[in-house]
Amino acid sequence: MKKNSLYIILIIGLVALNLFTIWSVSSNPKHRGPFGKMRPEPREIIIDKLHFDKSQIANYDLLIKLHQKNIHEASEKSLAIRSNLYKQLIVPEMDRIGVDSLINAIGTQQKQIESIHFHHFEDIKNICKTEQLNDFHNLVDELSLLFAPHHPRKSND
Repeated sequence: MKKNSLYIILIIGLVALNLFTIWSVSSNPKHRGPFGKMRPEPREIIIDKLHFDKSQIANYDLLIKLHQKNIHEASEKSLAIRSNLYKQLIVPEMDRIGVDSLINAIGTQQKQIESIHFHHFEDIKNICKTEQLNDFHNLVDELSLLFAPHHPRKSND
């Protein structure tokens, strides 16, 4: 009887541990970094690293809304072009029209998206005070990693 009680307690403990693990991984995974630690949003990181005051934060929030709108529009265009490209896969090869043009259009649209990002960060730089420009220059090195969906592993080469 004592042995069975030990097994039951052990099984209950393992089930509880599994449930806790599932809960901790699944609760708000968007902002979790390695090992489930909460990762601040890019907005918060930029505000913190550039030491924005309330007025700058208000301006920055407006820039974010405009940036998101522009990126959304450009992404929608890119998605429509991709959709047209992949529809060519169901057309017999000899009847396909404009595959190269569609691929070039995707490249052009991606160029537009990168331009939108670049100008967004120029706008952020423009709301910085002179004493914050050094902090902005330090932030530039982190920008590509800050907005990457997954941080790339550093090569040991």
